[in-house]
Formats: sequence, C-alpha cells, structure tokens
Amino acid sequence: MLVMSQAVDDLKLGYLAIQAEFINLAELKWCLQVQAEAQPPPPLGKVLVREGYLAPRDLEYLFMIYHARMKDSGGTPTSPPDPLLMAPELTIERIERAVVARLGRALRSGVFGRFRVLEQVGRGGMGVVLKAVDERRAEPVALKLLVGAGGATVKDIERFKKEAAIMAQVRHENIVQIYDVGREKGLDYIVMEFIDGVSLAELLDERLPTVEETISIGRDIAGALEFIHNRGIYHRDLKPANVMLENTGRAVLMDFGLAVFDKFEVKGPRTGSVGTPQYQPPEQAEVGGRYGKIGPWSDVYGLAATLYHLLTGAPPFEGTDRAQIRRLVLTSEPRPIRDLNPRVPERVAQVVEKAMAKRPEDRYATPAELKKELEALIAAGRPKHQQQPPPRRGWFR
Repeated sequence: MLVMSQAVDDLKLGYLAIQAEFINLAELKWCLQVQAEAQPPPPLGKVLVREGYLAPRDLEYLFMIYHARMKDSGGTPTSPPDPLLMAPELTIERIERAVVARLGRALRSGVFGRFRVLEQVGRGGMGVVLKAVDERRAEPVALKLLVGAGGATVKDIERFKKEAAIMAQVRHENIVQIYDVGREKGLDYIVMEFIDGVSLAELLDERLPTVEETISIGRDIAGALEFIHNRGIYHRDLKPANVMLENTGRAVLMDFGLAVFDKFEVKGPRTGSVGTPQYQPPEQAEVGGRYGKIGPWSDVYGLAATLYHLLTGAPPFEGTDRAQIRRLVLTSEPRPIRDLNPRVPERVAQVVEKAMAKRPEDRYATPAELKKELEALIAAGRPKHQQQPPPRRGWFR
C-alpha cells in the first residue's frame, strides 16, 4: 500500500465515494467536519459508515477500488489514470472543481436519470436548475440538482429537501408547485413546476415594470403569502429573485429555503439575522432585538421592500457590505418612493411605505390586509400618472 498522510488517504477515499455515487460533495464536507471535531480524529471511512452514508461492505468495496487504482497508477487504454488520485496532495477545492466539471459533462449528454435535459436555466448556492422533460409528465419541469458546492452544507440540503417535501402538499396558483423530491447518481434533486418567464430580478435588469404591473404582482404574492400563513408557513426571504413573472403576467412565489413552519417564536432562531439584508425587516435583521418577534408582518415588509424596488429601480437600502445594510435597516428610513420616481401615484407610495414601517405594529398586520389595499388600488383603475416602460424585450417578445 502506498504510504500517505491520513488526510490525503481520507480525501482520496472521499473522492472515490463520490465517483461511486455513494455520497455527494456536501456529505463529504460534513463527514470531514465530523472527523475534524473528534478526538482523536477517526479514519474517514469509519465516519462515513457511522453517519449512515456507507455500509461496511461499501467501505470494503471502496478500499478495493482504491488499492487497485493506486497499484495501476499508469492506467490502461480503457481506464486512464485519474490525476486527482495520483496527486501528491489532494484538497477539497480540487475535488469540488472535479465534481462540478463531471456534472457538466454528464448534463451535456442530455440525460439525468428519468429526465431528458433541455437546458440550464439557473445556478445558485444550492445547485443548478435545469429545464427538463420528466418521463412521468407531459409538460417540461424545472429540475433542481442540489450539488453541495460552495458554502452549501449537508444540513442546508436536508432542510431544503424537507421543506420541499412539505411544500409539495401546497396547491396555490401563485406558489410554485413541487412535484417530487428524490436522489439520482448520488445527487439529491427537486422536481418543480417550470415557470415560463423571468424572475423580478431579471426583469429589473431590463426595465422597471409599470405601476399597474407592480400592483398586480403585489396582489398575487400577497395572496400567496396569505395562503401559506393560514397553514403555518412563513417565507422570510421575499425579494425580486424569489418571485417569477410568467409570460401570462402571473406572479409566482419561489424558493422556500428560509421558510419556517409552525410558529416563529418556537421554530426560529433566537439571535442573529434571517433573510437578505436589502429586503429584510428590522426584526429579521436583529432577531430577538428591539423590534420584537418575527411574524406575518415580517413577510408583509419583505413584499413591500420588493415592490419598492419595482417602483424605484433600487432596493430600500444599499451599502458596501451586509453589516452596513443591516445597520441601515435598523436605524434609517428609506428614501420616499416619490422622491425617486415622481410618477408613482401618492396613494400607491403610501400603501407600500406603510407596509415597510420600521415598527411591526405600524405596518399592515397580515398579507391579507395588504392584499385588500392593493385590490382597492386595482379597482380604482389605472393610475393617471404612470410611467411608460421602454420597448418590451426578453420574455415579452
């Protein structure tokens, strides 16, 4: 057996476990963390078995493969040497790059399990999103592969899968439909409704929506929030990137990765910060702080902050880093909407700004209350002083 340091042995064993589709990248990182926290650190193989990722016979198989690969270090015509296994020192960063590259090659083949891949439509911290055809369904689906690259942890993935399984029971026209949660080739995946449109963040890259469109979007998402709140589900991360706008004009609430279920004061964190700084309410910027508990009014603020961006072209608060933005959220007022866009009718600005009040008791208490106000604006007819958008492009064509 080739003599190596324990760390190199362990990383190569972990790399082989990923190649053999026993574990994914996030699970390897988790087991390395468990190993590092133990005294003395056990071999990685024992950690993989103890954490339930491998059976003892699986570990024996990996050791057999490892020794065979190392013995045949020159490779064969049908099996060239793996540069990562031959490297004097292997790092988790090199493994991550190799895993991502391997996934890219696999997806270019156009097939992933029972799915026929059509195109990649997004990439985020949790993984990659594909437009695909599911052999179980007639229409295209959005297939989210939870790769575990970057800062994503196995706990993040497990939480996301659990929440996706719960959200699969939710049916509402303005909430993305979850069809399935599963695992293929060592990767966890989520199958979702495919929304033929763009996120509000992408829309903002092209143009400001009209005031009328903004009110309609707000009404749709307020209705979606009312629906999930009545079922004890709270989103906690309202922002333009988490709302899709379909070609038909339907707004769809997405991404429940930070959602909590049941009551905030029981399930939520007691300190710290929750959500995206530019759109989070003060009680989420400083959990357990001066602004009190997180509640339904917190999603009201998040939606209003999103509408503020749609009306003005900028989020309520901006800064050089997350900490500075959170300080502004806690201590400052955003610029009045009509100062940034005088074409916004005064009543529209009043409704959005009230929903963004610093103190929760000064806002609309529930999404239902905000929805009622937005419906009243729609019923009043098209605002007289409405901005004219530039020529429509992208999803409007």
